[in-house]
Amino acid sequence: MSMRRYSVLLFALTLVLSLFSPMDVRASSPRGIPTSGGNRNTTWIEIPLQAGYSIRGLTAIETLGRPSGTLSDFAAAMESYAGTDTIIFAVNYFYAYGGPNAYRIIGGIVSQGNIVNHSYFNWGAGFNAANEFSLFDGTIHNEALFDLNNNQLDIITAFNPYPHLIQDNVRLPIEPFPGVTQAWLDGRVQRAFMGQRSDGTFVVGNISGANMQEVQDVAIYFNLVNAVNIDGGASAGIWRNGSYITRPGRQLASVIFITNNQEAALASTPTQSTGEITVTIDGETVLFEDQHPIIHNGRTLVPVRGVFEHLGFDVVWDRAARQGTLTRDDAVIVITIGSYTFTTNGVVYELDVPAQIIGGSTMLPLRAVLESVGYDLDWDRNTRTVEITSGS
Repeated sequence: MSMRRYSVLLFALTLVLSLFSPMDVRASSPRGIPTSGGNRNTTWIEIPLQAGYSIRGLTAIETLGRPSGTLSDFAAAMESYAGTDTIIFAVNYFYAYGGPNAYRIIGGIVSQGNIVNHSYFNWGAGFNAANEFSLFDGTIHNEALFDLNNNQLDIITAFNPYPHLIQDNVRLPIEPFPGVTQAWLDGRVQRAFMGQRSDGTFVVGNISGANMQEVQDVAIYFNLVNAVNIDGGASAGIWRNGSYITRPGRQLASVIFITNNQEAALASTPTQSTGEITVTIDGETVLFEDQHPIIHNGRTLVPVRGVFEHLGFDVVWDRAARQGTLTRDDAVIVITIGSYTFTTNGVVYELDVPAQIIGGSTMLPLRAVLESVGYDLDWDRNTRTVEITSGS
């Protein structure tokens, strides 16, 4: 064979192999991916998380004000935070059968350091601040995420999908566990997965008619270092930039929202509140420069600095400790982001909703804190006004 002919054949072979290499594919129509049980039709997208994407966990209650919604509903609610590339898909499993468990999400959700859904993480998967994806078993304690050895994790956005498929480039055993039978693992149904390669590229996909072993095979095919099965069946679906890659067969209770608009990580999540909320102190309206009061998960949250500086407090923030100290001649108040308690003059009080950062501002349910320093608070539902008055 001549060298020229050999070179042509080598080029052709390289071209054919490149067509079947997942490394070069950023989005795909359904394509047969080889598995131990034969080719399985797979639809997927690839996201270069190392290019500066932000990742958030959203619930329908928090974002839409109702138990469930379509991927398009979530996209519309988050439109102002979307960048040039935005992806939304379901992760956590949930009950959707009506009654008291209607649309109850199975497992916890953490979004950019805020607890969105309190629960366990027996199949935790999440991202740190550098968008590195890893798997863990853990729990929430004092509004922080810990592994089972009580080590605090540096993961800031996390979910509870199951089962884990690949961890640190090692294929994991796929075995039944409480609530999951061998028949469920072996059944060939619509499945979904997500994972990350060593270069930071994130892959999420849907597979038609696959068992769990075959889902793991697909994850191996895509060279994923860490990978997990995610909510499949009628929940399997992916929305990207105004179009469905695959369309779920039912409404969803929670989703992952990924966008290359990095400001989205700091933006407040839309809530079910409508119309501006006014705050008055002894009849005088408080003006807020940036973040305004909101109703969030059924609670009215108000920016700490705007209210307490109006009341004559000095407000000092320790960013590393995520803690604020509010000082006036007669009182010292200490609040901590994510904590259900605060102190006034050293006395511990409880909050029904923790202080949290929304839109770059620290937000707080005011009643307990104000009452601890002698103020009264009323809520006028008709005028949507928080009325603060000096105690008698």
